[in-house]
Amino acid sequence: MLGLNHYSNTTGEDMALGDPIQVRLSPEKQALLEDEAARKGKRLATYLRELLESENDLQGELAALRREVVSLHHVIEDLADTGLRSDQSGPGQNAVQIETLLLLRAIAGPERMKPVKGELKRLGIEVWTPEGKED
Repeated sequence: MLGLNHYSNTTGEDMALGDPIQVRLSPEKQALLEDEAARKGKRLATYLRELLESENDLQGELAALRREVVSLHHVIEDLADTGLRSDQSGPGQNAVQIETLLLLRAIAGPERMKPVKGELKRLGIEVWTPEGKED
């Protein structure tokens, strides 16, 4: 059983810590964690506490990223709706959309485009190509 507490360090940071807790680990896992802590020049308890605290930070960052993705999704939907309602047609008006489309197609490559084009056709949406030519 591994006790997570500080014995020798009495800094102000330690004063703010709660009661020590004990965690049961397999001997192999404990040895692995002790090695990782030693490589970072930290005591095992300090290393584990920082690891757990960083996990909380990571969860917060992931939640923020999820919120940002949802927000961007809404923006894209709004832009798509605006584009569908727009009576302005022509490359000058849609330059950003065309550039984005071409960049995404370049990233995806031709093999990934086949199912996308098939889905667009199934939905009855015309596949955009330069000068109206389909590749």
